[in-house]
Amino acid sequence: MIRGLDCSHWQGTINWSLVKNDNIKFAFAKCTQGNSFKDAKYYNNKISCQANDILFGSYHFANGGDPIQEADFYVANIGALKKGELMCLDWEISHSNPVDWCKKFLDRVYSRSGVRPFLYTNEARVKSLNWKPVVDGNYGLWVAKYGINNGQMNTKPDTGAWDFYAIWQYTSKGSVKGITGNVDLDTYNGSLDSLKKYGVVTINEQSMGRKIAYPIDKVYITQNFGENPAIYKQFGLKGHNGMDFRTKFWDSPLGRRYVMASLSGVVIEIGNQGGAGYGIFIRLKHDGNEQTVYGHLYKTYVKVNQYVNKGQTIGLTDNTGFSTGAHLHLGYREKGWENKINNGYNGYSEPSFE
Repeated sequence: MIRGLDCSHWQGTINWSLVKNDNIKFAFAKCTQGNSFKDAKYYNNKISCQANDILFGSYHFANGGDPIQEADFYVANIGALKKGELMCLDWEISHSNPVDWCKKFLDRVYSRSGVRPFLYTNEARVKSLNWKPVVDGNYGLWVAKYGINNGQMNTKPDTGAWDFYAIWQYTSKGSVKGITGNVDLDTYNGSLDSLKKYGVVTINEQSMGRKIAYPIDKVYITQNFGENPAIYKQFGLKGHNGMDFRTKFWDSPLGRRYVMASLSGVVIEIGNQGGAGYGIFIRLKHDGNEQTVYGHLYKTYVKVNQYVNKGQTIGLTDNTGFSTGAHLHLGYREKGWENKINNGYNGYSEPSFE
């Protein structure tokens, strides 16, 4: 059993070094609310947690508007994710269809970030609603139950449709060194390493060099691998050495759509080839030295040496580089590509998608 807390701007400026010394192993900080509010203390809390080796998690407070818009707003503001970091939906409101709303939000966040968020709510809602769709989606439960709310753990909470709770918020009147006033306290019934697994894709979800995830939410392929050899002959290639995806739709008239990592891995290169090649691009390295490259971008949301999860948003598409219109180019090098560098496609292979 390990001890944690959750906080927001209401706790003011926190001395995270003192928090760590008070045996706090994990902490969640409020990031966003609805589709416009950003917590003023979020980035301070995040950076300081990381600096003090406290496992960090972020949470979004639901307002009950459009779940997709709220999810996208949350993901756009969490900042760079590190391996093991956690995410959560904070559900405390009345709504005509809470389970459906939460499921849509959680699914959207997972598709954008590669992390399955916790659902936080109180014991009364856990018991009174049928959360089976959320449970079936493999989203963990973070449940609040205070009892007499005296800063101590009292009777354990009911878990409803879940077999067990992952995190129990047992008081709103906790006291922790480094924080002025009351703070919510939580407990996780397991090791820190097992808690981190809620923040990363599981091993059976990671591609082993055969199937990868689509890097974009709307899949419309405009150019397949190996096509148009006459065009690519000038570059010393047998044909197109990647997959091109259309990005201009009714909801993205400029062709700017979010790009998601097709596999978990580390950012090894971010570049700008100007009006040639990929234009603005990102290159990731994965297990077994596999590589993916994402080209013709408008902007990037990651940094070199940053670890990213499969499905995490890494950039925004555009029309940079050698391009006749807004699109995304995905290149894939499978395991052993170094021995295929002279395959006519510069070591790239045709990807297979999930």
